Amino acid sequence: MTSLRLLDLSGNQFSGYFPFLIISNLTNIESLFLSSNELQGMISLCVFANLSRLSELDISFNHLEVETEMMSPSCFPSFKLSTLSLGGCNVKKISPWMLHNITSELWLSGNNLTGLFSSNFQNITSKLTLVDISDNFLHGTLPEDINLNFPEPRHLGLSNNSFNGNLPIFFSELLQMLDLSDNQFHGGIPHGMTSNMSCLLYLRLFGNNLTGDLFPKNSSLPNLRGLYLNNKHLSETFPYALSKSMELGIIDIRNNDLSGELSSYLPVLPKLKVLVLDRNRFEGKILMQICQMRDLSILDLSKNDLSGDIPDYVGNVTSWNSDTLLFLNGIDVSCNRLTGKIPSK
Repeated sequence: MTSLRLLDLSGNQFSGYFPFLIISNLTNIESLFLSSNELQGMISLCVFANLSRLSELDISFNHLEVETEMMSPSCFPSFKLSTLSLGGCNVKKISPWMLHNITSELWLSGNNLTGLFSSNFQNITSKLTLVDISDNFLHGTLPEDINLNFPEPRHLGLSNNSFNGNLPIFFSELLQMLDLSDNQFHGGIPHGMTSNMSCLLYLRLFGNNLTGDLFPKNSSLPNLRGLYLNNKHLSETFPYALSKSMELGIIDIRNNDLSGELSSYLPVLPKLKVLVLDRNRFEGKILMQICQMRDLSILDLSKNDLSGDIPDYVGNVTSWNSDTLLFLNGIDVSCNRLTGKIPSK
């Protein structure tokens, strides 16, 4: 096995203690994937120190407890990883070594990381393109300019921690996925988050305490594909800025304080598959624009203040009929003020 360059045993039911002896003999290994098994034990990253060609390491989601500190110079690895995945490994500390020696992706979700963001990333500038520290116990505020820590990320996942304060103002223009959901952020959505990020594909801010307008004026997210903003306190009408986001496939802005006549503001988004607007204060009639969104599969307008009849054209949308009926998974218009007959088609 010493000549192996790639070993992928992920997603099985291998059990027992971590195979230290076998791993240490894989002297030519470049990619090692052992995630989602039943391996157990406490291990140090020192066990991989002599694997000089190792570039990708994924031991996430076993029953391991991984020590990330390099206590001895002899343990300091001779490789530079491009990807390190330690999700669900009971990691308790982010080692500076990890931020300096990993060149591309660092996955640390579902661990026992604690403390302030500033204490974990103090004086650190990392060229990582993916950072995921979601589902941990980190707290405190984020720096106003998070670019100082991560100037080149494509993916930044900080969800399900206890971060608070205002949202950062400045993010990398290269960012494609930003997930700050399920924290304790308050205040408004900063202009810098929605105006200078032309590469952004997914924006997830739900589960916070944000207030003010849904989007600041002059917002522009032309490549946005997924928007998740369930926050309870965001207001204004349906954001006009989304009329420029023609790639949108998912809009979930439920449970806010949005109002106004929906038919006046909702643009026709040709790739939209999921539209969830429940628990707002939208009024007026069910909009004709729905008929022109041929990929729509989930529509939730419940718990608003919509009125009038359910128009016949809801039953005549081409993509919701005959052979393509299966694409529509659900329509919910409950708890409004709709009247008249239910369309027969």
